[in-house]
Amino acid sequence: MSECASRSSAEQHIRTSDMAVASLILSILGFTSPVGLVLGMVALRRIDASGGYLRGRGLATGAICVGGAYLLGLVVVLLGVVPAQMQLRGLDKPARACRENQRQLAVALIMYTQDWDGCFPPVDTWCDAATLYIHTGEAFRCPLLGPTGDCSFTYSPALHGARLGYVADARYTPMLWDGYGGWNVCGGLASVHLRHGKGANFTFADGHGEWRSEARATQLW
Repeated sequence: MSECASRSSAEQHIRTSDMAVASLILSILGFTSPVGLVLGMVALRRIDASGGYLRGRGLATGAICVGGAYLLGLVVVLLGVVPAQMQLRGLDKPARACRENQRQLAVALIMYTQDWDGCFPPVDTWCDAATLYIHTGEAFRCPLLGPTGDCSFTYSPALHGARLGYVADARYTPMLWDGYGGWNVCGGLASVHLRHGKGANFTFADGHGEWRSEARATQLW
């Protein structure tokens, strides 16, 4: 009778580890998986040291497995995302510098119209005209093309001698865009150089600039 009572009393003291339960729940939630992983390891150690009075080894082991798998997946994702983001940032900086240089040229050409009866320069001298208002050769170049003596941008023949105030839809009429290089170069769609993220920078007759993908660039012609 005494032996049965002792066994019954011992069984009453055996319980499932609350920490093991909590660790599994936290691991399953995803964003708290690292906490669940740590709690699972602590719970497993306490269960082993309890002398059989704590249960929940399977729960703690499951928490460790789930939490570890989540962390491993997170590491794999970061290894793929971080280099990609760094590469995009590396491309964005030259693209922004290129757009700023193009904007400076556009401002110079608009200043030219103010001195020449409101007319844009001819296609065969537009770079020469811009040099009257720009005192640095850097404005003519895109950083991606490196230091060259040529201009990295193309001029629209539609603006040849056109009056600024009479350009139809100036907001949608390209003035300059990323080209393949040269001096006093003009052209059309075929002259667009898609060198910035499969797209190109454009500056329009009203002075505003924007980046356009290949599909949106074709809409301008």
